[in-house]
Amino acid sequence: MKNIFLIIFLFQSFWVFSQKKTSDHLKSNDSIVNDTAKYVELEEIKVYPNKTFLSEKEKRKFDHLVMHVKRVYPLAKICEMKYFELQKLVEGKSDKEKRRLMKQAEEEIKDQYYDEVTQLTFTQGRILLKLIDRQTKQTSYKLLKDYRGSIRAVFWQSIARIFGANLKSEYHPESNIEDRNIEEIINLIECGIL
Repeated sequence: MKNIFLIIFLFQSFWVFSQKKTSDHLKSNDSIVNDTAKYVELEEIKVYPNKTFLSEKEKRKFDHLVMHVKRVYPLAKICEMKYFELQKLVEGKSDKEKRRLMKQAEEEIKDQYYDEVTQLTFTQGRILLKLIDRQTKQTSYKLLKDYRGSIRAVFWQSIARIFGANLKSEYHPESNIEDRNIEEIINLIECGIL
């Protein structure tokens, strides 16, 4: 009797298959690892603790920063988009053609955004300069110098310095407290929380 069970068991093992490979129905970023464990890459999630403030004055200051960032962040995104469009547009062009295209782009941007930019407060303008650096990885001064020339860059930097601003201001969220708060606010805006 034991022999019959042994024979049935041996023949049955030929009919049993290991796990089938089912990667046909998985999404492109999913994969099977070691035949059984599914590997799925998830988007990064940033978690921030509830904001606690030492004083009411500090809370008001943060709320004002939120208001300012909400106002200028869309403009910084537009600057980023225009910057990369212009880079593609002038790529491989002669200097004369680049100057013509830059002048044309400047006029279009001025016609479209002049009223909105002139209504910014001083603080919003300062934050916009930092966000332009964040979005394009270039300071506003460097962008002016590259696209409109050194003389214009120096002129506008001088005007900015007279009013207490700086076109060379950089964005450093790892070392600057205000920049860290701005980064947190931007992440909350992009997540849809603010």
